[in-house]
Amino acid sequence: MAKTAQEYEKSFLDNIVTLTGHNLKHWLDLAQSSGLSKTMELTNYFKQTHKLNHAHSSILAGIYLNGGKAAFANTDDLLNKQLSGKEHLKPLYEKLIHFIQAAVKETQVIPKVTYISFTDKKEFAAINIKKDEIRLGLALKNEPFTDELLKAKISGPMAHISHMVIVTEAKQLNSGLSKLIKQSFINRNN
Repeated sequence: MAKTAQEYEKSFLDNIVTLTGHNLKHWLDLAQSSGLSKTMELTNYFKQTHKLNHAHSSILAGIYLNGGKAAFANTDDLLNKQLSGKEHLKPLYEKLIHFIQAAVKETQVIPKVTYISFTDKKEFAAINIKKDEIRLGLALKNEPFTDELLKAKISGPMAHISHMVIVTEAKQLNSGLSKLIKQSFINRNN
């Protein structure tokens, strides 16, 4: 089974000097001096300026933006931060989680800093919780866009999450959406 984000972050922190040549304080000081304050800005900064890979850069950005503490130490905190001010969407979020897990039995649900990831060895779906909607991102690169199946506007996941469905009510959790989720799961390696 693939490592969770928490396990990957811990492994990175345990081996940071070996992997990057510097300790965590060095990287946090660089992040501070960069003046950047957004996850992707910092991730790109570490990648482009310091030639770190995407995973290491993303972890460092997350730790810096979490006040220098491990960002994935407590996934409940990550989810609670995403639901903060949007608690009215929690029942719909929970129904959507169960719906996705029913469609793809092997699903791991992993709260991350800016989104919730659905994976089985490789991410096949992602959720952003917005003020009045939940955006479900899917890997459907060859599907045409429609009024319901939109171009993905989701922060966090990799580029293969190409489409999204905006979920605002439980009645949208139907066989058509289940079919799209299953197709996204199949597409995850393409």
